Amino acid sequence: MDFVFPSKSHEKAFWATVDFFKKKKVVLAITLVGSILRGKGSHDADVDVDVFVKDQTTIDELSKEFDIVGPSIIKSLKKNEDTGRFFDIGLHIRTLNPKPKQRFWTSGPDDFEIELGHSFVYCHPVFKRGNSYDRAKEKFFPYYNESLRKKRLKEVKMYCVNNIEHIEPYVKRGLYFQAFKRFHDAAKEFLQALFISKKVYPLDYDKWVKYELIEILKMPKLYKEFAPLYELKKLESDELIYKGRKLHSLLKKYVKN
Repeated sequence: MDFVFPSKSHEKAFWATVDFFKKKKVVLAITLVGSILRGKGSHDADVDVDVFVKDQTTIDELSKEFDIVGPSIIKSLKKNEDTGRFFDIGLHIRTLNPKPKQRFWTSGPDDFEIELGHSFVYCHPVFKRGNSYDRAKEKFFPYYNESLRKKRLKEVKMYCVNNIEHIEPYVKRGLYFQAFKRFHDAAKEFLQALFISKKVYPLDYDKWVKYELIEILKMPKLYKEFAPLYELKKLESDELIYKGRKLHSLLKKYVKN
């Protein structure tokens, strides 16, 4: 498969990263992910690369090695002046068996479904050692098991509603920034719950929202209802209370078990 890179420097950075990691015996697979893969990359875009290893113990070691190599690759390529200011290598070193991490009432959504989507759906493998990657993918594609899905959906909805219910008390106390944080976390948890209910993996919860709702989930009507929730006229008012109630109604309307 031929990838359309935003610049020659992006292309060189990608393959230099691949060449570095494929020499490491602990590396099981390497994939291209992110906006470049989807043809949405800009000159400022990162070159997003996922590297898969057997277990957590090797991640820190490989990261430290690339902390030296990666900046030297970028520094040499920036001389070409065909990239933007924020051009970099977006490296993620992952295991092939991701698990949900512990979360808390105020931590916002976790990244379990996002990690699975990037690992096995929104990606293109360019290197595989043996069949470890393919066997791992079979466990999570097209979606993880139903018992876990139901458990995750129930949990995410609980956290979403909890954040929504905290908006009004904070507004009444004049703590508008905390109320907005609660709203924003709830909005992201709404998206997380929506994707889980649809058995579709997300890209993220705040960057490619329009693309996800319209192109991936085919829900343009929902996007028209969801996007205006972020259009605040006045922070220090009861407006966030209304926004929270509207978000709650969207949760009831669109998120099914």
